[in-house]
Amino acid sequence: MNKWFVLILVVMLSGCSNYVLSKKRQANIHSFEINKPSVLDAEYVEPIGWISPDATTKIGAAGFGGAIPAIIGATIDNAMIESQQKKFVENYGQYFDSVKENISDDLQSKVNVELAQIIKEHPFFALKEVKHDSLYHFEFSLEQYGLRKVDYEGTDVKLSLYLLGVLKFYEENGPTFLDRHFSAVANESYSMIEYSSDPAFLEKATQSVLVALEERVNELINEMLTKESDRQKKRASGGPSQMR
Repeated sequence: MNKWFVLILVVMLSGCSNYVLSKKRQANIHSFEINKPSVLDAEYVEPIGWISPDATTKIGAAGFGGAIPAIIGATIDNAMIESQQKKFVENYGQYFDSVKENISDDLQSKVNVELAQIIKEHPFFALKEVKHDSLYHFEFSLEQYGLRKVDYEGTDVKLSLYLLGVLKFYEENGPTFLDRHFSAVANESYSMIEYSSDPAFLEKATQSVLVALEERVNELINEMLTKESDRQKKRASGGPSQMR
């Protein structure tokens, strides 16, 4: 099984069930701490040159958001993936080293700084104190990044910069309210020749993927803050839980 298939399965099967962050508990959150990133050396993945024929082309259209729905589709044919990637390497493998060199050495630190800032500026947490010994903790890390094929323009294959990471929010010695893998994909896309010839294209892609990252992280935090318990859902639907 190839590493691109494994990468997708990791994100698909991650994001276990979390405790509901009730309104009552939210009212008791007066501060939070942002832990140091749990992954210090994110993995750079060589450019991905395949797209599932069943893939949705709208980034973020499915529940996993970002790169996953855009490259996974309803089914994955491993042989097809291997074939597409082999052809892609044959056509563009000569640019792989120069593309890797042009990706900013401080991409991971940029992502870490951006993640912390996104959390601090979220409407709910912007009103809270960032405190070293807080009971509540955010933890995040960038785990993988690279380029993946998104489109054709004429005869040129276009690729976007993507990020894969994990975001957690939990109470110290208590429940975990958010534990989700996330993905973010730049709206900007360029050819392998462009990425390899001029670092400016990767800088544009980096700025674009940070915007996508902000959107995705805010979505996850909002989902955590608005998630209802099964009891609340029953009450809202007039179910048996309304009976005393």
